[in-house]
Amino acid sequence: MKSFNIILLSFLLAFIAFLVHSDHVALGQTGNDTNSAEDLSVEINPGLLELFEQPVGKINKPAQVLVVVRNVSNFEIRDIKLSYFTNTPVGITIENSSIDTISPLGQKSWTLSVKPTGAWPISGTVFIQVEYLRPASGTASEISRLVIAPLEVKSHTLPQASQVAELQVKTTTDSLSQGEKTKVYLTLTNKSDFSIKLDSIEWNGEPFLETGNIPIDNNNNVIPAQTNQVFVGDVTAKDRVRPGKQSLVFEVSLSWENGGIPATGSYTATQEFNLEVTGLSDILQVLAFPSLLLLPGFLFLITFAISWDLWPFPQPKPSFIFNPPGPKFWALAIFISGIAMFLIPPVAGFFGYTINYLVSYSLNDLVIIYFFSVFTGVLIFFLFVYSRKLYSQKLTSRFFTGDSPATVLRKLNRRHFSHCRDVVMYTNSDKNQIRVLLLEPEDYEKDSFWIAPHIQIEFTEAANSDKNYKKELENAIKTKDENNKDAFFAGKLARLIRKGKGFWVGLSGIKKLTVKWEGPGNQGNWPRRVKKDKLELVGSNESIVEIIQ
Repeated sequence: MKSFNIILLSFLLAFIAFLVHSDHVALGQTGNDTNSAEDLSVEINPGLLELFEQPVGKINKPAQVLVVVRNVSNFEIRDIKLSYFTNTPVGITIENSSIDTISPLGQKSWTLSVKPTGAWPISGTVFIQVEYLRPASGTASEISRLVIAPLEVKSHTLPQASQVAELQVKTTTDSLSQGEKTKVYLTLTNKSDFSIKLDSIEWNGEPFLETGNIPIDNNNNVIPAQTNQVFVGDVTAKDRVRPGKQSLVFEVSLSWENGGIPATGSYTATQEFNLEVTGLSDILQVLAFPSLLLLPGFLFLITFAISWDLWPFPQPKPSFIFNPPGPKFWALAIFISGIAMFLIPPVAGFFGYTINYLVSYSLNDLVIIYFFSVFTGVLIFFLFVYSRKLYSQKLTSRFFTGDSPATVLRKLNRRHFSHCRDVVMYTNSDKNQIRVLLLEPEDYEKDSFWIAPHIQIEFTEAANSDKNYKKELENAIKTKDENNKDAFFAGKLARLIRKGKGFWVGLSGIKKLTVKWEGPGNQGNWPRRVKKDKLELVGSNESIVEIIQ
């Protein structure tokens, strides 16, 4: 029973202590700027404080907050103390935070200095608390009371440059060829209610545009509120450009002061130009050409094809070159263009001219590419002709259509064939029969053979002065190797013919004879390879060379 009484007494004392404490602390209803208890009100002005970020290199002035404490009771309150608590990174300075008394219906005020002290941006609440003493009801003692009022704090957002100003770029043209110049007009508009200052204009047109200076001085660098200022500059396309879109970038640096707070910012604008190389687009359009990078290979193949067409070649021409464009043509053009990428720059550099058309180029570069490709095409063609001739005449015993009579004799000699050949009748495409000679021995397993008409020799007047030469040639023609085992006289006839045409080393070049294939028509069509079923053997052991009077 005694223990129960002790527990009951403890409960009653705790309840009384709670009542006493609740009488000491009062939280007024929260409003925008006023908080109050029954006998005291707290007013904060402003209720929402915006703080400015401290400018670099400058001391930021603290913001001022007015706190007014009013005694709304009929008795005096005393020992008034003002303090605060918060988790927001701000520093607050309170002058004379303690006041002795406030008379009934009287008031006192404090000025608080608030400034940011930590990370930016700021957003939070500062709680202002007022602690004081008042008379206890019905007694001569005093009780402590506490009033808390909130102060909202946040960062002040400075206007961006795009909110303050606007930059517009206009030009007299949007297309430039290499070396061409145009005017650029920059209109800077101040959209704000305060003046702004233009500190600098930076513009960049790399890598293919050159920019000049845009003059800025004290007469045009301050733009009043709601006005604009126009600035003019020149832009020039470089001598070498890459065709296509090129951006010109402008950046203006601005500064202004709003409400005593200095601020800076920058505004960026761009202007696009379509860069061209004079004549290039027209050339590519006419040729229906996909890219300049393929131009060297294209020109090389076309030049090679035209040279072949103009040269008296009896062989069929490569169709993939003469009927472009096709997969084979472009495959070869790409390959040749790839080689040209590595050859053209050093060749041009050898002659003191720098070119790198993979990066940029000019009309002069196009001319160099054109002449290099055409010259190379012609050079390679003649090397091809010479190597083919060298191969045909010196290095092989194979017959080719277009071989000269002397070349045919030399190849007979290399094969150890006599100049005396079998005679056959050849039925051509017109169903006409032509008497020709078989250049190869008849072989029943072969389905085609090389044939040629007689080689006809006609002496000139100069041959009459060299009777020994004339007699030697006549004897070589008459000599027949019945067994067809020795080609001595075929080779000898080839040497004598060459000597008579004036090409023999040591001679003065006097022409003693003319040589041709028997019959009319294109001399370059002989010898030729024909099917076996178009041939009919009619004779044998007849010299391929004959003298006509």
